[in-house]
Amino acid sequence: MMSVNVHPLRDEPAGSEIPVPGAQYLGVAVHTDLAIMVGADDAGAVRAGDLFRHDPLVVRGSGEVDGPLPEAAFPVEVAGDVVLESARRVGSEAELRFVNYLGEERDLAFASPGDWMRVDLAGEAQGGAFDAAAARVVGGGMLSIRRAID
Repeated sequence: MMSVNVHPLRDEPAGSEIPVPGAQYLGVAVHTDLAIMVGADDAGAVRAGDLFRHDPLVVRGSGEVDGPLPEAAFPVEVAGDVVLESARRVGSEAELRFVNYLGEERDLAFASPGDWMRVDLAGEAQGGAFDAAAARVVGGGMLSIRRAID
């Protein structure tokens, strides 16, 4: 279908539900792994494209070639069925938003150092410290957390 009316975060489809033979949503979860190869040469991009069986998309930046990369603010590790949908800076904080696209509650398999707090969609704190080890996301639900950027 061109648009499917099974999205857990909206009542109506994004557009018309037009059948597309061979591309219908069959209820099977699809997992996608993406990689950003900063500083990779053309041969490296082609090797990665061959390994992942996907045509490489190469976009050259306008910065200094082989310049130093900035340090990561903090590492984030996510696994399982709940996906990281958004990672962004909000003022002096980092915000991560997770979505469970499945119909039943799932554990949030998430690890990152620092003191995170749960927030609502408006960014208002929801209770005390966030316990990632015990976090669960309801079916069709979202969970947002924030922490100060050191």
